[in-house]
Amino acid sequence: MNIKLKHLLKVNKRLANGTTKHYYYYRKNMRRVHGEYGSPEFLYSYAQAAKYDSSKLDANLDGLIGRYLLSGEYSELMPRTKKDYSKWLDKIREKFGTMPIIVLNDKRVRGDFKKWRAEIAKSSRKQADYMWSVIRLVVKWGCDHGELASNHFTNPAVCTRVTDQT
Repeated sequence: MNIKLKHLLKVNKRLANGTTKHYYYYRKNMRRVHGEYGSPEFLYSYAQAAKYDSSKLDANLDGLIGRYLLSGEYSELMPRTKKDYSKWLDKIREKFGTMPIIVLNDKRVRGDFKKWRAEIAKSSRKQADYMWSVIRLVVKWGCDHGELASNHFTNPAVCTRVTDQT
């Protein structure tokens, strides 16, 4: 099938067994397009990714992640790091993508992510820590670029709490 889709990015990845696998992303927001190129599943996934145009994503975590993926900081990362980050960024988008950005400024959001981290830690503590590192990095990027007022993801083990010292 010979289809020309706008804003589609094709990434070729050489696997350990020597074969090449193709991954597709909607370029405007770097959402992954799933399925075999040209299949109905692929076209549906493309349409879903296109629905989330970056201009509509400004107010939620999905948009923040999309802008981070288009940033210079992300583009300078090594390919392996990008692969590892994108795995967790996809999972974060799936779980919390619709969360309004303004919620990230509230310290209580830390609890929602800590609960999810605890669920992940049941099977792999290392992956739970890695997820935390990735979300911390995105929120830090948002703070550095004036999109967020504060970063409540600085350290998973430490809770920033105001205590009364008299």
